Amino acid sequence: MPALQIRPALEALRLALVEVGFTGAHYDPERVNLPAAVWLQPRAVHGFTLAGGGTLTVWLYLLAGDGDDHGALLSKLDDSLLGIGELEGLTLADTEDQIDLTAAVLLPGYTTPLPAYRLAIDIDL
Repeated sequence: MPALQIRPALEALRLALVEVGFTGAHYDPERVNLPAAVWLQPRAVHGFTLAGGGTLTVWLYLLAGDGDDHGALLSKLDDSLLGIGELEGLTLADTEDQIDLTAAVLLPGYTTPLPAYRLAIDIDL
């Protein structure tokens, strides 16, 4: 039976995010670094067969700093959304909530949740 290859797919996505400026991007919440941060959270595998392949749905949490005023926060998150759009090979997942503008994430080392945009994307395995 072929391996799912989830970790290599996440690592390739992380490196692509770093290349477009998200230097704090990671799939390990302990290693996510603000301010240019994206937390990659794998959610589901679709269409996996015994021959391999399939699609991995990943939630990307675009994080802003917790000390920003509301206007600066929205501006940073909007810029982050544009940066994600520069990546090739990503498609929005076929889910009801492709983009959630009200997400928040509590990362290790923080005492309050950080505001975030959440994008549901699909990548090929």
